[in-house]
Amino acid sequence: MEADILPVFRRFLHSKSVILDIGANFGLYTAISASLMRRHGRLYSFEANPHTFELLKRTLYANRLAHNPNVVAVNALIGENTGRGTLHYLPQFLGGATMTDIGQWGEAKRSIELDMITIDEFLPGGLMVDLVKIDVEGHEPFVIRGMKRRYAVLPTSGSSSSSSKPFWRIPSMPTSSPRKSTVWVCESAAYCRARGSSC
Repeated sequence: MEADILPVFRRFLHSKSVILDIGANFGLYTAISASLMRRHGRLYSFEANPHTFELLKRTLYANRLAHNPNVVAVNALIGENTGRGTLHYLPQFLGGATMTDIGQWGEAKRSIELDMITIDEFLPGGLMVDLVKIDVEGHEPFVIRGMKRRYAVLPTSGSSSSSSKPFWRIPSMPTSSPRKSTVWVCESAAYCRARGSSC
């Protein structure tokens, strides 16, 4: 259950966090985030697979978050452009849906065309985001490019405390804000940290 990543993720949560959970699946990170921020912060939870999105909604309901106005669940693909995109998945698996067509899945593969949005277009103007988790099965660079008007993203060398994978550094939030932010890409997940603390 991503035991090496969850403690790092929780470390950067606080009661007034603004959080993006991109590739939320059934809502593990969404539930953990919302349990801390409840009505003081804001949470946007994105899941493209319609079947998995229904499970995400059940998680919200089970945690008494379904009617929380500060928690927004979105059933859409996230990418670098708005429009339409194709999601490929295997019905028998909860996760693993991807926008990359995996030929070896054979006849079991299902594909669905969905609306695609960008973070730049979706989020309210001027919203300061504290923490971003991205897990979209290899599509992370496209998601990050869809934030390019909001953040300047530069690859750097280095590693997080739990992985030797490269990470991305976001040197600043929107230019009107002095707050700093960092993104790690560990395996298939990226984390964006604000509030000006060091790596």
